[in-house]
Formats: sequence, structure tokens, C-alpha cells
Amino acid sequence: MTGPCRTAGGSRPDVEALIRTMWGDPRNEFRRPLHIFFYLLSLPYGAAVRARNRLFDLGALPQQDVGCPVVSVGNLSVGGTGKTPMAIRVAGMLADRGMRPAVLSRGYGGRSAAPVLVVSDGGRILAGPDEAGDEPVLIARRLPGVPVLAGAKRAVTGRYARENLGADVLVLDDGFQHRWIRRDLDIVLLDSRAPLGNGFLLPRGPLREPPEALGRAGAVVFTRSEDTAPPSDKGLAAILRGRPVLRTRIRPVKLVAADGTEMPFPDWRENGSSPSRESPGPIPSGKPSKAWGRTSRGSGPCRIITATGRRTCGGSSARSARRGRRSS
Repeated sequence: MTGPCRTAGGSRPDVEALIRTMWGDPRNEFRRPLHIFFYLLSLPYGAAVRARNRLFDLGALPQQDVGCPVVSVGNLSVGGTGKTPMAIRVAGMLADRGMRPAVLSRGYGGRSAAPVLVVSDGGRILAGPDEAGDEPVLIARRLPGVPVLAGAKRAVTGRYARENLGADVLVLDDGFQHRWIRRDLDIVLLDSRAPLGNGFLLPRGPLREPPEALGRAGAVVFTRSEDTAPPSDKGLAAILRGRPVLRTRIRPVKLVAADGTEMPFPDWRENGSSPSRESPGPIPSGKPSKAWGRTSRGSGPCRIITATGRRTCGGSSARSARRGRRSS
């Protein structure tokens, strides 16, 4: 018999299943010593995160100003909440309004260690998924005309985009925890099915930061809301009070292989497969792929930005406002 945390052969623990089980359990019970062990590990992690945030809040850890407005799209937990589709939507909206956005990504999964990797200069895609990671390349393919850069230090890639590629507004993909760069707006995404996971910080739960970090958010977006009632957590509601809160749905559109081959979902379904979280179905040309989604039109990143009352996309006026805040 195969246990819930063992492989089919029963010889080795299935770490992914173990983590999934632990992160789905909101209780700490002594009959589950592994849960207690990871909870104890989460205590110093939480203390370090809170101390780091406090130092940023006090200005002891400086945030760098890259000289143009910055919009960050991020989340509070590990795992997918739809950050990349939202970052694409925000950058596309800014471009539609005559601005020159650039998207900055960390480049997870890519081999490049360069401080600045230009994935797309807005005209050509210059790096593939092996070098840059799959998400920056997919962003570049979805946003022709918009520069996409990857690098560990967003302030460095942001300055490069502004000085060399003509960007006048920057969009950070997965930037909520990257506090080294000053931003004008933090858009934070929460999964409607479990906005705070099981309530625990890493490694006991999926939270990167404690829930009170949502106080930094300029707007909050609940994703995957199509089949889920609005969250009723009173503590979460108290944190979000006074902030724009939107609900969206994420609809898969196509499968994209590493070489750029696309398969629309209708064709994919005709092959006799059904979508699942673990197995995305047949993959064209036998190469790894990523199921690509997009936010519904009702999500309205433009509404998110305008609802904050901040002229995030106002170019010089936004920079003047920031200079005024620093001098006051």
C-alpha cells in the first residue's frame, strides 16, 4: 500500500505530497511531529522577515529610486496566484495609454547570472527560456513592443531599461518582497480559495510574509474568484479596510512550448485530455510547456491604479510627487 507521502514504489517519501498535506493543515498537533518541527523553524523565519520589513519601514534599509514610476505585481505566498498574467495586463494597459513600460523579472529557472539580461528590447526576443527562465520569455512573446529584462537586482535592470531602452514606467513581476526598489504602487494578488494558505509562514505554511504585510499594498486582487465566495476572514477584512479590492477570474488560453509553439485550448481538448494542475496534457514538439492564462476583462488594472488616487502613470508628475514626499 502506498501512503500519502510515499512514491508509487513505497520506498521514498514524496516530498511534494508531504508539503501539500502539511500546507493544507491549519492545525499543529503533537501527533504530527513533522508539522511541529516545521512550525518551530517558521518562528525564526518570521522574526527575520518582520525585522527586515521594520528596517525598510524606518528607512534603515534604503530603497533605490530609479527615476520613473514603478508598479509592482506580487503576492504574499509561494505558488501561483496569477502574478505574471496580471503583470502582462498592467504593462499592456500602460502601453495602450501611450507610455513606454518595461517589465522586470527575477528570471527564476534561467541559467544567466548576468546583472542585466535583456530578454526583449521591445523589437526582438534576445534570450530563450534556458537562459532567462520561461516566464520572462513568455512575457516578451505576449508583449511585442515592450522591453523585458531579467536580473536579481531590479534597481539595476530598471535603470538600464530607463537609460538604454527608453522606458518611462516599470512593472515588477513578483516584486512585493523585493523592497530594494522604490515603487509607487503595490498590487498584491491573493488566491480566493485560500487567501492566506493555512495561516503559517514558511516552511510550516506557504506565506512568505505575515498577513500584516498587506498593509503595504495599494490594491489587492483576489484571483480565481469565479467559483469562490468572497473571503469572510475578519482579520483579513480589517487589514484590507480602506484599500481597493477587486476580484478576478483566470482563464487558461493556450499552451506554449519552450520553442514558442502554441496550442489553443480547444484543439488541446480535442486530443482527449482534460486540464489538471499537475499534468497540463499533451505538449507540442515534446518540449516543456507552461499553461498560459489571462485575467478577465473585469479585473481592470487601470481601475486598480486609478482607484488608489495616485498618478502612478503620470510621468514627471509622479516623480515630482515622490520628490516632494522625500523632502517633506
